[in-house]
Amino acid sequence: MLLNIPERITLFDILPKEGHYADVVTLRRAREVLSLTAEEVKEIDYREEAKGDGRMAFFDVNKAIVIAKDIPIDEWTTRTIQTILSKMEKDGKLSEKFVPLFEKFVINYE
Repeated sequence: MLLNIPERITLFDILPKEGHYADVVTLRRAREVLSLTAEEVKEIDYREEAKGDGRMAFFDVNKAIVIAKDIPIDEWTTRTIQTILSKMEKDGKLSEKFVPLFEKFVINYE
């Protein structure tokens, strides 16, 4: 699936953090293929800073939006993402940052 960098980063936020052994292994592989390459990190000036009890990412959004990459996402992970996004929409909790992903994974998925 063709995803730009902000979409890939957003997917990290919604992927489950726990599950059965097979789920966790599959999710680890998904995170690996979604991860930014060293070249991408350099190109968008990506950096993280401590913020409260977490970390905040900073990068050049204009550059990141135009860098799209065909990411091989397996069927189980795709269905998991579709389920999560569909539930957000059904519950009225779909924020603007998830709209491009909802369109790609739910509305226009082939």
